[in-house]
Amino acid sequence: MKIEIPDSVVTEKNADKFLLELACTLYGKANVSLPRCARIAGLSRDDFQHELWKRKIPLQYDVDDLNTDIENLKHLK
Repeated sequence: MKIEIPDSVVTEKNADKFLLELACTLYGKANVSLPRCARIAGLSRDDFQHELWKRKIPLQYDVDDLNTDIENLKHLK
């Protein structure tokens, strides 16, 4: 999907800030993945996670994610 945003809304001066705000909103409210939102914001995953932390937006990590991580770690031994 493409979204066109008028130049009057986003200028070169505020584009980075706008994309960061958009990515944080998508992550926090629309359940868009962290890697995808980091790409939208033009940040590394770590830098994007730090932005989420600063904004008090919790990571989307549940019990199923934890169990998957535990199983993956077992296979590393």
